[in-house]
Amino acid sequence: MDDQSEERDTALSDDDEQLADRQPEGPPRQDPSGEAVGNLPFYKFFCLRVQKLWRNKREKVASKRWKEKDRLEYILPRRMIKDLNGQTIFPYLRLLLPEQDSRRQFNVKEKKIAEAYCKVLAFRKGTKSYEMLMNFTDPQAVPSNIAGDLSLVIEYVLKQRLPVDPDQPDQPYLHSNVKLKTINHYLDEIANLRAYASKDNSRTTAHHNHEWRRSPENQRSSRGNNEDSGEKQTDANLRADWLRRVMNHGLSPLEHKWLVRILQKKVRNPL
Repeated sequence: MDDQSEERDTALSDDDEQLADRQPEGPPRQDPSGEAVGNLPFYKFFCLRVQKLWRNKREKVASKRWKEKDRLEYILPRRMIKDLNGQTIFPYLRLLLPEQDSRRQFNVKEKKIAEAYCKVLAFRKGTKSYEMLMNFTDPQAVPSNIAGDLSLVIEYVLKQRLPVDPDQPDQPYLHSNVKLKTINHYLDEIANLRAYASKDNSRTTAHHNHEWRRSPENQRSSRGNNEDSGEKQTDANLRADWLRRVMNHGLSPLEHKWLVRILQKKVRNPL
């Protein structure tokens, strides 16, 4: 009996040594950096890219439509991935595939998005722009070819209001220089407006280790202006305050279109 116990203890000791040999050395593993991708421009890298794919898929001439492998190569260029030298493309994928992002649930209905735009742009009830946004599914209120698609209606309305760049005939509207990491931050914020509206919002991001989440600039920008203005912090006011700060970056109609499609989690559909 003693011999069996000794053999068992010896075997357990050997197993313990093998487990010890497998223990990782050094500091805990960190997520790969997303700094390179996070610093890419939202307009030039993301919006123009997905817009081109969106248009190509709607080509009436079938021979002009790209094949699936060509679309994938365009949306995820090999050269870009190679140049990252091991950095993650996660900040880009979060925008490209919002429906797959389990960390970020927006839970904002299209009607609420339309209300926020009306509030920020001061569209009064009864005005043409107000009726178009609030009745975006009605082909009698909006052009029939965009009826039912809120992102297209918002783009259409904003084209009537935002400044034009005469030096860019192909993309005539002035656009922002906002980066992917900033857009990701704003999307994190609207996914949890109440938490980000609190003064101590740093606690809501402490468990993340991505640079674009924890930068001091982004954390400062996440605090709403409702407290300063004395406006009651209703969900509608928080959404409007969020949109107002996003619009301060000077987004073009096209950027608004794709921002709304991300909120709707409808980016992948046209691709």
